[in-house]
Amino acid sequence: MSYSPKLPIYLLLDCSSSMSGAPIEAVRQGVKALLADLRSDQQTLETAHPAVILFNSTARYVSPITALEDFHEPTLETGGTSALGAALRLLGLCLEQQLAGRSTGGSTGGSTGGSAGHEDWYPLVFIMTDGYPTDYWQEEALKLKSKKVGMVVACAAGDTTNLEVLQELAETVLQLNSLYPESFKTYFRWISDSAKTKSTRLPNRRTPPDLPPPPLRVRVVP
Repeated sequence: MSYSPKLPIYLLLDCSSSMSGAPIEAVRQGVKALLADLRSDQQTLETAHPAVILFNSTARYVSPITALEDFHEPTLETGGTSALGAALRLLGLCLEQQLAGRSTGGSTGGSTGGSAGHEDWYPLVFIMTDGYPTDYWQEEALKLKSKKVGMVVACAAGDTTNLEVLQELAETVLQLNSLYPESFKTYFRWISDSAKTKSTRLPNRRTPPDLPPPPLRVRVVP
C-alpha cells in the first residue's frame, strides 16, 4: 500500500480581547478561505494536515493535526490577554509528539507520522497576533528554533503589534495593512499558496518552500 507523505500546517491564532469584533470575524472568514482553497487542489487535499492552537490568557490545542478532508474549523472566541509564550510552549509539545509518532511509524495522540521508510514534510508554522506578548516568551522562542520545522511565518494583524518580537520568532514576518476582512482573506490564501508550493516538492521535503509574493494588502517586514 502506497504511503502519502503528510504536510503538517500549524496555525497559532491570537484570540485576546483586542481581537474582538471585526478582527476575529475577519480571522474566521480567513480560515474558511484557507480551507476552501486548500481543498480545491488535489495534491494539497491529499497531503495537508492542519492544526490550530488558540491563545489569549492561556493556550489551547483546539484542532489537533487532522487530514484536510476531516478537518473542522475551530470556534473562535475572544477575551483575556496574549499568552504567546504559552502558545509556543504548547506548539513545542505538539511538535515533539509528532516527531515521536514519525519515528515509530505511527501516530500518537492525534499527531501524524510516516510509516517505515517514509518521512512526512517538516511542519509549516503560521503565527498571527495583534499586540504584545503578556507572558514570558523568549525561552520558548529559542526552543522553537531548535525544532525540526520547515518554516515559521509570523503575521502582525495591524500596526499595534510588536514587530521585534515577531522577528525573534520567525524567518519571515508579514504585516496586514488593515484589519478589514479582505486583508485577512488574502493572507490566509497566501498561506494556502505556500502550502501548495511545498506539497509539490516530494524529493525535498525538509527544505522551506519558495514563498509566493505577498498579496497587495500584506507587506514583508524587513
